[in-house]
Amino acid sequence: MGYKLSSGYRWYQVPNEPKMLAKVYYIEGIPYEFDEVIQIQKDNPEIIAEADKNKELQADEVFKKSDYLIAEMMHPLLFQLEIENPEELPNDYAA
Repeated sequence: MGYKLSSGYRWYQVPNEPKMLAKVYYIEGIPYEFDEVIQIQKDNPEIIAEADKNKELQADEVFKKSDYLIAEMMHPLLFQLEIENPEELPNDYAA
């Protein structure tokens, strides 16, 4: 049995910058990567609704969690892991 990946839409906030809509990727519920949502997807009310219902994600939270995953050799983009659902990797990294 491998690690479970998931993804979802959230508002992403960098200090002193406007918040942006992002697709956030998780391993076992821990965020490790995100993609800014392009305009075509921003026009999708379902994506906006999902981001609105989820807690806003701060940039430093992603960096801290990513560092933790690297220290534990669990970051799915950097280490070869047994993953249950590799199709959930970000598009640029999909198996």
